[in-house]
Amino acid sequence: MKKQVVLLFILIVLFLSACTPKVVVMKIMAPVKQEGAYTVADLYAAQKPGERAPAWRPVPNMSNMIVIEDQNLAIAVTMYELKELFWAQFNIYNSNDDNYVIDPSDFLLLDGNRTAFHKAAPDEAANLFLSKVSGIPPFVYQPKYIYSANSTTSGYLTNSGHLYANTQTTGTIEEDQMNKAGQELGYALGAGIIASQNKKLQNMAAAVFQTGLVENSEIPAKTGAKGGIYWLKPKTYVSPLILRVQSSGKEYAFRKIVQK
Repeated sequence: MKKQVVLLFILIVLFLSACTPKVVVMKIMAPVKQEGAYTVADLYAAQKPGERAPAWRPVPNMSNMIVIEDQNLAIAVTMYELKELFWAQFNIYNSNDDNYVIDPSDFLLLDGNRTAFHKAAPDEAANLFLSKVSGIPPFVYQPKYIYSANSTTSGYLTNSGHLYANTQTTGTIEEDQMNKAGQELGYALGAGIIASQNKKLQNMAAAVFQTGLVENSEIPAKTGAKGGIYWLKPKTYVSPLILRVQSSGKEYAFRKIVQK
């Protein structure tokens, strides 16, 4: 696929996609410059301003998005580091005339010593967030076998490419009978904060589960989608992270962004 076409597809998908809910600390990682690897920003900078189509608009963090191409499938990969996980966020566009199957097993994440991290299934990753909910979670996610968060379904990723992860919760917070009238305001504020945090964690779990890629994830022809692959983060690891694509043998490295 020509790089100009790749850029157009990726920018359209990224521009139409909403951000992942910012509930926990997600540290974006920077791609390591290497031969044969380029970012969305590299593609954008290579185009002359007068040749850019109106849809070719810059998107946030595009300098941290590595581009992977395979049989007219364009993937912009952003790597995040969380407290418990590494999260590879995929923005995908399938320009083929047929559906395309993508498997998480085709992607390995290694540390600098080439030690492989343990891949976390979407339900395993989602339940990490549910476990932080105060009180007993209303449910836990079970393993899923079908990927449905693409732009042709009525799931969280709509036809316009927006990602939604709204979780409606109901419940009653009962005040301790020992509370005095002067404590009511503080109690109400504390309960409200807990309820808000719980809802955000539930929304995050929903987004992780719904967009998590599973084996035989099918991307319909001529559509864009978002997908995630997750790995459990050990207490210590050696930098840089190496994302290896098994089918092509290509590898892409990522490092922490040093705050100046």
